[in-house]
Amino acid sequence: MSGDADRERLAELMDESRAEQGLIWEQVAARGKISIALLRRIRKGGSLTEDSKIAIERGLDWTRGSVNEVLAGGTYSYGFVEPVKARQPLDPLTSSPQEIAEFLAEVRAKQGRAAFEELFQLTLEINEEAHDRTPNVKQTDASDKQ
Repeated sequence: MSGDADRERLAELMDESRAEQGLIWEQVAARGKISIALLRRIRKGGSLTEDSKIAIERGLDWTRGSVNEVLAGGTYSYGFVEPVKARQPLDPLTSSPQEIAEFLAEVRAKQGRAAFEELFQLTLEINEEAHDRTPNVKQTDASDKQ
């Protein structure tokens, strides 16, 4: 298929999917976190960036990569998963318990329970290692001073 034909097919499948879900374009745009004007331009063959592909997939609840699949002559499938944004590395040795808890909650929400449990176990192991490396400091109390 030529580029124009691929884009036409993408627009047709977007419309098919929208109608199948009982959505109007404004709802697709809102779900995709994209303006209706930009969505309209894309449907008419305008610039298609990685961010706009993700917006289309989010708006139509397509799986990640469905836009590229359609452009390559394939089809879409349902089940959008929000991409995980790059973030600063979390250092369990210097991060506060609140920062670690927020990070773990985010992982659980975005990646599912299995990923959360694996990461939680890793965090516990790192914490144990850090505790083992910390020199033992003898605690003194009032009875030691008498």
